[in-house]
Amino acid sequence: MPHLPLDRAGVIAAYRLLLGREPESEAVIEAQLARHESLEALRATLLASAEFRPIARACLPDPPTGGVVTEAEVAAIYRALLGREPESPEVAARSRAAGRTAVELMQEIAGSEEYGTRMREEAAIAMLRRHPPPRRGRPPPAAGAPPAAAAPRPLRLLLFGAYGNGNLGDAAQAGALARLLGAYCTGPVQCAATSWLDHETYDPRPARRRAPDLLLDGEKLAGFDAVVIGGGGVLGPPHFPLHRPEWIRAMLRAGIPYGFAGMGASRGVTRARALRPSIEALLRGAAFVAVRDPWSVAAVEGLCEGWFDLPDPVLAAWLLLGRPPPAPGAPAALPSPVDTLMIVKAPAPGHAAEEAFLAAAAEAARAAPEGAVRAVVVEPRKDERALAGLFPGGVAAVRDFAALVAHCAAARRVVSMRYHGAIAGVLAGVPTLGGTAGKVRTFLAALGCPANALPEAAGLAARLAPDAPLPATVAPEVLEGLRMLADAGMRRIARALDAATGRAAVGAAPEA
Repeated sequence: MPHLPLDRAGVIAAYRLLLGREPESEAVIEAQLARHESLEALRATLLASAEFRPIARACLPDPPTGGVVTEAEVAAIYRALLGREPESPEVAARSRAAGRTAVELMQEIAGSEEYGTRMREEAAIAMLRRHPPPRRGRPPPAAGAPPAAAAPRPLRLLLFGAYGNGNLGDAAQAGALARLLGAYCTGPVQCAATSWLDHETYDPRPARRRAPDLLLDGEKLAGFDAVVIGGGGVLGPPHFPLHRPEWIRAMLRAGIPYGFAGMGASRGVTRARALRPSIEALLRGAAFVAVRDPWSVAAVEGLCEGWFDLPDPVLAAWLLLGRPPPAPGAPAALPSPVDTLMIVKAPAPGHAAEEAFLAAAAEAARAAPEGAVRAVVVEPRKDERALAGLFPGGVAAVRDFAALVAHCAAARRVVSMRYHGAIAGVLAGVPTLGGTAGKVRTFLAALGCPANALPEAAGLAARLAPDAPLPATVAPEVLEGLRMLADAGMRRIARALDAATGRAAVGAAPEA
């Protein structure tokens, strides 16, 4: 988890969150900055202070008895510190079984990674309040712009999204968007990319990677002409700071154009009572809203006008611009041929459908002839160790999308638990089965292969039997229709950026 360096805003945010007050003076702020190298170190000091203990007690619904924490106290502590309810009744049961007192639980949660993330977010919001972006004037109408005497300066775009989640499909988004924007936008383009989560774990080339605090520093934000927000999960759940009213107001007041390109969204998030007002304001203030799938369409319908379809940027970039340059360290040798490629993942906690599908895939792999099945993972830090013992020969980690397409091309058929695994199989022209995730099944059905979607794990064994027919392949005319949709969507984004930044539109299509 990346951390903002401890600065004045971080000290103020820590005092507000943990002690409920401002630091006594500038001298105290300076002393804390000199004493602590990180926000985590300052948090540990404040949690151990005599001042914090009565504050912890005051968050509880009743004066604590000093005995084992009650269910009501657990719920109150979660609401006070994390802003949410406990994830299940078992949380209180575990705390009680461990014999924790209310104050001990308070200190445990205040020292958790989740609370640390909240502190980090509040420190960033404090920085934005201290350094809001300056207001910028309206761009001149393109038609009235005088002819340029020199080459136009580059269009400076900041790409923000759910890129650093560790999943290859997320990690490939920034580079794909940068390629598309460079091909379609008017004149030269300079892209920087940032992700609030794990910003050092993805390759954004041809964009330049920047630290996440950039998004909350008004002075640095002012150096960009527009912000392009992408990624499949940016609104499902919302990625900080997209749902924070302070950030939305700062962007709108400053007049910094922003838009959504190939966005994924969840109706459960966009329509949530606590989030809807902020997300509705965010969407309505956007220069463009391009959504990638029916799930996202359902999530934004009625919240904004003028939204349009754009296929997933990784898919769109491949269809429009071809294979991307290889990533540094990508294997040069092509994978050896294999009968079945399985793109698998560790099940989410409590996700019975994923657990059942993974078990069915592993059973099919063990029953197949030796060497007939290759299992790969695209989120190595999470999946590689967890799944290594399930499949004959273990699992191979794939860290580059072009390499994933090559793995698919070497197979006779593909089985994918991942959305971008299904995309890779389709781009490789290989019959592809998809399961567990609704977006995978929706994607395959939209491409004319509804029978390739497996809603139940029980159907997998029959589809992989030796005498089973291969799954359907996507017809070339369907992919051509998808390419045309991507082209139309990118042209629309380019026009919106032209209008928002004062650039003249161009009519020529980029070369594929």
